[in-house]
Amino acid sequence: MKFFTFLLLFSTIAHSTSATDISLKNEEITTALITEKVHKFKETHKINGAAAMALGDKTIYAKGFGIADNSTIPAQPCRPDTQFFIGSVTKQFTAAAILHVLYARHENVDGVREALHKPLSDYLPATDPLWMGDMPEWVNRVTLHHLLTHTAGIVSYTEVPSFRENLGNPISVAELISTFKNERAKFEPGAKFKYCNSGYFLLGEVVARLSGIKFSQYLDVHFFKPLSMTSTFLPDEGTGKTMKDSGDYPNLARGYTCGIERDSPLIEISPYWHNSYLRAAGGIVSTVDDLLIWNRSLHSSISLTPGLTEIMLKGYVILDETKPDHFYCYGIGKTMINDKLVFTHDGGLGGFYTTLTYCPCGSISFASFQNIWVPSDIQLKLVKAHEEAEEVNKDLKASHPKEFEEAVTESIKNNIPDEYALHLRIATIHLADTLTQ
Repeated sequence: MKFFTFLLLFSTIAHSTSATDISLKNEEITTALITEKVHKFKETHKINGAAAMALGDKTIYAKGFGIADNSTIPAQPCRPDTQFFIGSVTKQFTAAAILHVLYARHENVDGVREALHKPLSDYLPATDPLWMGDMPEWVNRVTLHHLLTHTAGIVSYTEVPSFRENLGNPISVAELISTFKNERAKFEPGAKFKYCNSGYFLLGEVVARLSGIKFSQYLDVHFFKPLSMTSTFLPDEGTGKTMKDSGDYPNLARGYTCGIERDSPLIEISPYWHNSYLRAAGGIVSTVDDLLIWNRSLHSSISLTPGLTEIMLKGYVILDETKPDHFYCYGIGKTMINDKLVFTHDGGLGGFYTTLTYCPCGSISFASFQNIWVPSDIQLKLVKAHEEAEEVNKDLKASHPKEFEEAVTESIKNNIPDEYALHLRIATIHLADTLTQ
């Protein structure tokens, strides 16, 4: 599952009980300590992106790594204020927007709860232009709750075979919806969990209909501006490349791909996703600093009223039957680590990868970006090597967790040439390990 990438950090930190009692192996978390660990880590790993960490309201670490844009001379470096596409981390903003707009209509939490279980056709009826006169039957049975929890059973538009044919070109809302609306359902609504971008794309349209303004405007008016998230926005037009080439977004990072060997060059991705394919499913652009602001506001019930926050962060569906403490809420996952609660979600998008994590114990926030995307066959090779190593060493996991992680890491090194930070997604896992040594 893509929601629990950065948990190693919290497997140690979560033993602490407050923001003033956070320690790593009896070492106080300080900017100097993290900087020391990161510099040691960088001796053998390449990091391309940005990362930030906060305890409560205090950001204790924020730094950029590597290159944001190698088309300039000199190359533009990544910094804490570098902007990245956050991919599916967008989904928690979409979920919050649905709750927010429903509350504006019903003016009480009970009304919101009831509205969440009404069919999608109540919000996007057959007369809505997005159906182009052909509303499928499932719209009368699938609810907002189903869409929010990925239990609707509808096909994700990113899984339709023709999806990548015109990925770099603009597409209308109705045209995109037509690519999946008549596909055969995977299962009956509510039967099980299956990650689905189509559901969140539709939720953005629900927000637009109920509010009377575009989804991007709704986020800006009700979340980004009030929270002073000044570097965060949802682009409706163009691509990451056309945005960067225009000169209007100087802090925006370009997306790259590379191999796993130490000297693999950065190659700019082509094509970039057109922003019209992303929207409420994964289109937000942000910085690590702004995502820490969002974490604090969401989990302290600033961006939503306490009743709505409770609805959003409730665990509704188990992600993996073998891991009964892994849940999906509304737009975010949650699990228990060392008896401490952790909320987290990742976002993958061609050229970019994001992780956003929050641990209520100590109000610990972590945000990381990468702008290197390794080809899927290499990613699968790494995942397979990691799974095999965990299986071989499973007897150590409960009794000797440190030895378990060391054995798994060593096994991956022996199976993946150079184990050279394939991208920041992998780097954050190892960075977490260095911070907990």
